[in-house]
Amino acid sequence: MDEMKLPLIDFSICSPPYWDMLHHSRGGSDSTQKERIKAGYDATFSELDNDLGNLDDYNEFLEKLTTIYKKIREKMRDGAYCVVILQNIQKAKRNFYPLAWEFALKMRDGGWKLCQEMLWCQSDKKLGIWGYPNTYISNVHHHYCLVFQN
Repeated sequence: MDEMKLPLIDFSICSPPYWDMLHHSRGGSDSTQKERIKAGYDATFSELDNDLGNLDDYNEFLEKLTTIYKKIREKMRDGAYCVVILQNIQKAKRNFYPLAWEFALKMRDGGWKLCQEMLWCQSDKKLGIWGYPNTYISNVHHHYCLVFQN
């Protein structure tokens, strides 16, 4: 962003990678990821080191993501709006990661005003039995559309 000669921005909307979610299957059912692989499509966006979706460490991912939005903020007009679409992450056999919530707090701490959250419900997603029979892992069919103001 530093090299780009952009005019001041009034509005930004983005759905960044949901950490390394595309690298992990969530169970034995026919997930969208498994269908993509079976059809010969890429399961991830790239193998590049600077692709946020390829980072293993959650805290490093969160830090790099908020650094990007710090740079975006520098290119935005005072009072401009930025919408970021994220999900909280539940990894199979691992912890729950409150990505959307922690990102919102980091953005606020970085000078953004958190104005609103909206839920985007994907009611057409397949249901899965992700943790069965060992544990409970919910189906996640919603995203947080976080609205910030510069």
